[in-house]
Amino acid sequence: MTKFVKVASVSGGKDSVAMLIVMKEQGIRPDYVVFLNTGIEFPQQVHYVHQKLAPWVKENFSLDITEIHPKEPFALQVKKRGVPFAPAGRWCCRTIKKEPFYLWLREKGIRYLDLYLGYAADEEERFRNAKRQVKSYARKFGVKIVHLYAPLLDADITEEDALKLTRKHGLYNELYDHFKRTGCYLCPYQSLDDWRALFWNFPKLFNAAKTLEEMSIREHGKTFRRDYTLAELEMRFRLEKRQAKIEEYVMI
Repeated sequence: MTKFVKVASVSGGKDSVAMLIVMKEQGIRPDYVVFLNTGIEFPQQVHYVHQKLAPWVKENFSLDITEIHPKEPFALQVKKRGVPFAPAGRWCCRTIKKEPFYLWLREKGIRYLDLYLGYAADEEERFRNAKRQVKSYARKFGVKIVHLYAPLLDADITEEDALKLTRKHGLYNELYDHFKRTGCYLCPYQSLDDWRALFWNFPKLFNAAKTLEEMSIREHGKTFRRDYTLAELEMRFRLEKRQAKIEEYVMI
């Protein structure tokens, strides 16, 4: 009988962490728990995975988290092609997440895969898209059969429920004090509010993203957003704060 290898993919975000909790409660034991460290994660996210999530995984599944890195650093990829541009030019998920994962599968000789992903009950369309995309990657990297599972979706657990579940089990990620979603700190798909939160709470990371974008503009004419460069966003955010202070003073 063909043995399917069970792999749970975690990012450190609320949904994938809640997925692990549900898998534990349902008696589903993965063979691997993998963390795709893109190199542009929040340092706080990496710390969370190493210091909080990894001990929980060890205690509950007797596994170490397998950390997967892209072969080529993100900054070098940006130098070659410019920053990923939302929505049409977002190449980053392919080169720093999906391809490194499937290369790891190939190196491990995994050809029959049960892949567990943290899609919540309110992300059914995203899960359907993931199912459509997985076939081409499987063919390209020699994986014969891939079954995708979304334990949260199956259990009707929403994103809000997932966050509550992480709190209940002592696995809350403090990045949610600032963001509705966690992920790569310079994700081109993040909202204006997320860029604003990044600027005020993590200025070094905002500046790192701005530096990459400035190089991308010089060499490729590409920006993260259609409407503003990050330098323009910085000016906008500072102006907003000055305006808020003026309004506060006038009200006094």
